[in-house]
Amino acid sequence: MKSGMGRYLVFIAAFLVNALSVNAQTGSIKGHAIDGSRQAPVEFASVTLYTSGDTSLVQGTLTDTSGYFEIANVKSGVYIITVTSIEYQKVFRGPIQVDAEHAVADLGNVTMTTDQKLLSEVVVKGARPLVEQKPNGIVVNLENSILSKGRSGTELLGVVPLVNVGMSGGISVRGKTNVLVLIDNKPYYGETLTMMLSNMKSEDVVKIEVNTNPSAKYDAAASGGVINIITRKATQNGFTGQFDGRVSQGERLRWSPRLNLGYRYDKFSMFVNLGYSYYDGKNNQHLTNLYRSDNQLFKNDGIHNYKRNTVPVSAGVSYNLNKANTVGFTFDNTHDKRTDNIGETAEFFLVNEASPLLNGTVSKTLGESKNHLYNYSGYYEGKYSKSSLNFIGTFSKYNSSSLSDIFYYDFDANRARLEDSDTRINTANGADIKLLVSQLDYNYDISDKTSLEVGVKGMYTRSDNSIDQFQIQNGVEAPIENPFARSGYEETILAGYLAFSQEIGKIKLNGGIRAEQTKSDVQHVGKRDFLNFFPSFLIHSKPSDNYQWALSFSRKINRPAFSILIPFVAYSGKYAIRQGNPALTPQYNNNLEFTQTFKQLNVILGYTHVKNAMFDIPKINDETKVTTFLYQNMDSQDQYSISLVFPFHPLKQVNSSVTLYGGYTVLNDAGLNQNVAFNNAAWSGYGQMINTISLPNHWKGEVLFYYQTPRLEGIDRLKSTSSLDFGIGRQIFNQHGNIKLSVSDVFRQRRWRGTSHYGNVNMTVNNFYDTRRVQLSFSYNFGKQTVKKIKEKSMGNEDQRGRMY
Repeated sequence: MKSGMGRYLVFIAAFLVNALSVNAQTGSIKGHAIDGSRQAPVEFASVTLYTSGDTSLVQGTLTDTSGYFEIANVKSGVYIITVTSIEYQKVFRGPIQVDAEHAVADLGNVTMTTDQKLLSEVVVKGARPLVEQKPNGIVVNLENSILSKGRSGTELLGVVPLVNVGMSGGISVRGKTNVLVLIDNKPYYGETLTMMLSNMKSEDVVKIEVNTNPSAKYDAAASGGVINIITRKATQNGFTGQFDGRVSQGERLRWSPRLNLGYRYDKFSMFVNLGYSYYDGKNNQHLTNLYRSDNQLFKNDGIHNYKRNTVPVSAGVSYNLNKANTVGFTFDNTHDKRTDNIGETAEFFLVNEASPLLNGTVSKTLGESKNHLYNYSGYYEGKYSKSSLNFIGTFSKYNSSSLSDIFYYDFDANRARLEDSDTRINTANGADIKLLVSQLDYNYDISDKTSLEVGVKGMYTRSDNSIDQFQIQNGVEAPIENPFARSGYEETILAGYLAFSQEIGKIKLNGGIRAEQTKSDVQHVGKRDFLNFFPSFLIHSKPSDNYQWALSFSRKINRPAFSILIPFVAYSGKYAIRQGNPALTPQYNNNLEFTQTFKQLNVILGYTHVKNAMFDIPKINDETKVTTFLYQNMDSQDQYSISLVFPFHPLKQVNSSVTLYGGYTVLNDAGLNQNVAFNNAAWSGYGQMINTISLPNHWKGEVLFYYQTPRLEGIDRLKSTSSLDFGIGRQIFNQHGNIKLSVSDVFRQRRWRGTSHYGNVNMTVNNFYDTRRVQLSFSYNFGKQTVKKIKEKSMGNEDQRGRMY
């Protein structure tokens, strides 16, 4: 294992040196867009660069809140630029010379004149579309949209077409889970992703890109798609800051302030972000199961109260060695503390006409957990005339500790407390996980129509875990024997990919292959060593301005999370156990999609075949009535789907988007539990409508509606769910601040309800959450609002960090 990592690092070093030797210097063009009548900056104007000779499009950018723009990585030559904005006449500048003597072309102030005719049509023709169609997905533009005000990152993803966020925070794209989420091209997974999204403020988000069938460039674990959240950036020297916060009230109070500070001088940049989140939650839980062996009905009702305090801190510095090369270091640290208080009553009834009570149990669970995550990362980024090179090395450490006490007693048919039934189960869990990652990506433009990309990645993970359990009954304490009380996990993954892009007439071809070698050693389980290849391709054509199509394929993998592999047994009540499953094997997905775009209408036809599909499946002991929850593999799952996304303007003040999804899922297993075959199939679908409204006096409104039909997830058949949300807000303090009032889930229909029927499992679940809420949010920008945020870097370890939890 060590020798393999050594060869890998030597290869990276050699690859880095060779890649650096083939690149050359470039220049840049910058300036300020200014309103000629008001002498005020023109924000978010479009700046486009063309060659002076044949006026071929080179690249473009947007001005920031000070009107400043900069186009970097410009090859030597003569150019012209255009500056456009929806209420102004187009401005031309040029010719502009860029060469060794004129590496930086400063255009100074670019004065713009208001176009009264265009201004009168701004609402109808000038607004940037909410949803843009792409060959492999969509882009949702959120700049200046009320949708990007007063939401966390998790809540913002929930309003994006094709994306669904479950009650537990799970993210899916077109009905497929295992989605890779990027923030400024930096991926996050697992509990780390949950923390990042919950502490992210939607005001920072410019747009969200949704890739429904990602290529071999991305980690093979991205079987459900890729979501890239692009945040706001600026480009000048100075100091900047932003304070924002929100308070929401449902059954419980929640609030979260945040402070961001940044500074840049010449080639040096730095940032510090501080946050805090207080989350008070409540769930109402109802579960039943029918035991056909003795004709008994089990009912369990409970209330789950929990509080969570999170303190995220991040900082970073970067230094531009020259126009093409940047080095930097980032650090982030998240401390999370959670307390739980669960009260439950379990009852057994004899199923007949009278259904008399037989007996039952009253339980109370008190728990506390603390989690600490540290990441240290150094990186290099190089951008040249025909190529780019990125290298990153990251060390991560995660510590988790939890304590829980379950108190319960039994009662008889008359609800009288039984003597000698008082029991307490005490559990202490601990986890110490370390992760080391190095990653290198290189891109080279062979010509204007051909490009090549290659990358390598190495990941080493080690985890040490412990669990200690004691049972105290009638004052007598005794340890609960567990042969897996001390366990560990060690894994090395070496990966490499090769991808190319070629344009032939109106056809664009993208292809790639990714190889991943996995070696793991799980204590008490054994060793695994396997090599997988993950091909991908995309064929895209745009025969006309009103029509384009694309055909894509990819193969992906979903490795089991560490926590569900290690064979711990954790008690969550007298009749419920959570257990790890060391026999779990990776899940493999083969995804095929055909996309068509007719003007604004986007239609995606999809088929996914899943081998060894992983689901959380209960096993019930008829004698003890104990339900054991554990993840298991099913033989196969086939998903057939169609989705439609249609953005439109029903009124000139209203920008709308409708998403419709329909799917058919088939699940099969020859003998899932007790050697009983499982075969199930079901239709499902959802509809979403997003409306943003321009109101008088610069107010903006939003109306959102979502409906999910009944659906199939493993052996669970889930019932329908829906949500209706309203919001109104506007800019304040001379456009330096924002305020918004919103109401979510007006009719409180976002709930988890379903049934499971398989073998001796005959279960119904009905859970309600604190989702009907009124929220007030506020943000204020101070300092010089043109400071460049350090570009967030991928630490390269996020796909493994997600498996830590």
